[in-house]
Amino acid sequence: MWVELTREHHNQNRNDCMWSPGKLLSDVALSFSQMRLFSEASECYEQALPLVSSKPRRLAVVLQNLGAVYNALGQYRQSLGFHRDAAALHGSLGSRGAQGRCFSNLGFALVELGELEEAWESYLHAQQAFRDADDPSGQWQACEGLGGIRIQMRDPDKAAMYYKDALRLLCKCQDVSGSVQERLVSELSEALQQKLLLQQVSLSEY
Repeated sequence: MWVELTREHHNQNRNDCMWSPGKLLSDVALSFSQMRLFSEASECYEQALPLVSSKPRRLAVVLQNLGAVYNALGQYRQSLGFHRDAAALHGSLGSRGAQGRCFSNLGFALVELGELEEAWESYLHAQQAFRDADDPSGQWQACEGLGGIRIQMRDPDKAAMYYKDALRLLCKCQDVSGSVQERLVSELSEALQQKLLLQQVSLSEY
């Protein structure tokens, strides 16, 4: 489940109060999210939106986190606009890594809604954004998403390619649990098994 939340980084100055109402609501929402109280988090983020509308970076973070929270609640249709708005705003600010996370969150939601073609495009955008940001952690997650879509599209060759890429990129990351590698290996095995099954079906038709 894509519930990757972002904490805003601040440059304290005279024009940006560290303890503004919007900032406080965002921090409370993040705390709720960390406790998996996603309904409460969504309410705080919704209240924060109009209060941070004049601060693009803060607004981008609130939009991004609100989309992620709605993903966690399973309210995927409601999350789409927040993912798209956050991705566009992060892109305009040059925050490619954050933009990649928004596209990944969007791709996940679209997969859950069965909109695989759009999800595919979102994960491709995420993959490129993470490449630009030199973020191997984001890249392997995007590759895993792309592999999952190709499995659903009954294209095991491409799925296997993406899972292999994900495993290769995972080796560049630190502090990754062994369960992640096990999951990717299992998904790669599933792709190879599907490929074999499709070959057998094709041969039986002759």
